[in-house]
Amino acid sequence: MGINRGILPGIKRITKRAGGTGFRFIMENTSVFHNECIVFMYHRVVKRMPTGLYDSGLCVTAQTFEMHMDLLTKLFTMVPLEDIAKSKPAGRVCAITFDDGWLDNFEVAYPILKKYQVPATIFLPTAMIGTKQWFWFELIWDLARKSVIAQKQDQLVSYFQTHVPAWREMRVTVAGILQLIQCLKTKTATALEQQVQDAFHLLNLHLPTDRILINWEEAAEMGNNGITFGSHGLNHRILPSLGVKEKKEEIMDSFKVLRGHDIPFARVFCYPNGDWDEDCLKILSDSGYLGAVTTRTGSIQHDTTLFLMNRLGVHEDISDTPSLFSYRLFQVYK
Repeated sequence: MGINRGILPGIKRITKRAGGTGFRFIMENTSVFHNECIVFMYHRVVKRMPTGLYDSGLCVTAQTFEMHMDLLTKLFTMVPLEDIAKSKPAGRVCAITFDDGWLDNFEVAYPILKKYQVPATIFLPTAMIGTKQWFWFELIWDLARKSVIAQKQDQLVSYFQTHVPAWREMRVTVAGILQLIQCLKTKTATALEQQVQDAFHLLNLHLPTDRILINWEEAAEMGNNGITFGSHGLNHRILPSLGVKEKKEEIMDSFKVLRGHDIPFARVFCYPNGDWDEDCLKILSDSGYLGAVTTRTGSIQHDTTLFLMNRLGVHEDISDTPSLFSYRLFQVYK
């Protein structure tokens, strides 16, 4: 008789919690793991987890995030990311980063960071800051939600099956939208943006108009309390899909925009979608950046290439208890 598949996730969670508890005991009571730097990657910190059609993999709740900060400040020396890029400091060192500059970084995460006196770096798509522009992938989620409300899911499926042959889903589900977004990443930035606009028009649905990112005034306030800001490009475009000229604009012009505002600037770049190529490495080096972070899991050691720094991504499902969060931290050292 086979094991009930519904039981397996629960067994895995119990195993991870037990492993995390053991690893945290080692961290709290020994001096091991003292020669590597860990950089955490967050995106959104929300008051409560959304329901329905959302990418929950981008979110942690405020309660979970505060638990993370409480635990990390007890286990690590918390430093600004640029300190790691400058010198890879010895000891058990940790830096906190956020990708994209979501409005909840200011409204929800920032008060918690201030409470625990934790420095952090937020990577901004600089041309989008101070606007009501949305990321294309977030527009896809909005389109999916609105198509369900308007009972136009079949039209959405038909449209994207025609224009994205690799996507063969028949229904609008969280897993299906995640797969659609992955398929769309192969398109050029211009084609991608146009296709999303056309989908809203075809389904006769309105583009969203509310603001989802911080503005420069909010960035300045955070900058007065230990938050620094790095570049996530101008428009969050996936760099290897661009020509050399466009890559330079995304990398170099965003650097100039950040330096032109009265906010603390971290000379570290964050690759949109975690994608880079050899052109990117050369442009970054020539532009005055100290380094760049990826989405690859791992620690930063003395021989780590500074323009390919690893991070540790976390979201609610894998880190909502101290033991699960400790297990996620353990994965850096496995």
